[in-house]
Amino acid sequence: MLAELFSPLWSGEIKVNPSPSTRNYRNKMEFSFMHQVAAKNEDGTLTFANAFGMKQAGRWDKALDLEECGIFSEKAGPLLKSVREWAHSSGEEFYDLRRHNGSLRHLLVREGKNTGEALVVLFSAKPLKDNAPFIKAVEAVYPDAGIFWALNAGVSDVAAAAELRHLQGPQFLRETLNVGGKTIEARISPRSFFQTNTNAAALIYSHARAYAQKLQPKVLYDLYGGAGMFSLACFDYAQKCICVECVPDSVSDGRANAALNHADIEFHVSATEDFLQYPPGDMAEAFCIADPPRAGMHPKAVAALLASPPPKLLYVSCNPKSLERDLKALGQRYRIEYIEGFDLFPHTPHVETVAALTL
Repeated sequence: MLAELFSPLWSGEIKVNPSPSTRNYRNKMEFSFMHQVAAKNEDGTLTFANAFGMKQAGRWDKALDLEECGIFSEKAGPLLKSVREWAHSSGEEFYDLRRHNGSLRHLLVREGKNTGEALVVLFSAKPLKDNAPFIKAVEAVYPDAGIFWALNAGVSDVAAAAELRHLQGPQFLRETLNVGGKTIEARISPRSFFQTNTNAAALIYSHARAYAQKLQPKVLYDLYGGAGMFSLACFDYAQKCICVECVPDSVSDGRANAALNHADIEFHVSATEDFLQYPPGDMAEAFCIADPPRAGMHPKAVAALLASPPPKLLYVSCNPKSLERDLKALGQRYRIEYIEGFDLFPHTPHVETVAALTL
């Protein structure tokens, strides 16, 4: 798929690095509570039922009562069972996406794959009648978890919060990664971005670290930097390292991560396209790593890089199609040195792609 997509731009071989594990590899999952149509009766009326688990493939209005999740964790089944039992006995209503009423909406779970620590966030459209039984249901499976409640009273069916309240346990989880023989400690909070396949992501960070070691740049810009993982992987090979991220929670985690790892990293809370209008340094002496969201780079960010291009750019993408679009635009000033894939999503058609660009 990658070779066919990029063939107009790149004729070389595209290696795909496998994930270190293909089961229980994800460190984050979102499960849905749904009040849904169970059956249509002969008289035309509908019978409704509650479900808690994952959406059926191709359906926005149907969830399966999931009993296990082989891509997330061996603890997923027991947690789903415990929370489902609490939900059915709690008196709380499951959310109805057709009528936009009810309360319980999503359960977000994050798990440290190398530490075993966990964060659990319950999203609902209104405050819970009683937090204590929910906390008890989570602690039956994750006794030391950080537990949160989040308000989502909007109509959008996403695990996004207008309000986040800490209920019990730690406010973040700790994770460790082996990056090119160096151990990196990471702090992850409920709303910060972190690659979902921890140990496969470490392969990408190791790749970036080896590239930075070869370049020894004067300035390293970590664009769309999240909690600063690329900065942590590479900072000691640059005279100056600057991480740019627009989500304040991620930047807070990044600064904490820098302190944990004794790393000298400068953080900026900014949209990348805004930051690149007036970067605090000479781009002609810089190495940029860009890891944008699925939509790819903002057009203004691409334009800024073309106007003041760094000699080397490492573009990390979770969406090959948006990467292909941006590579076409960047091709006005850059040539592709190589393209390489990393399987961060086993059992799915998705792949993380890294493109190295030279001015």
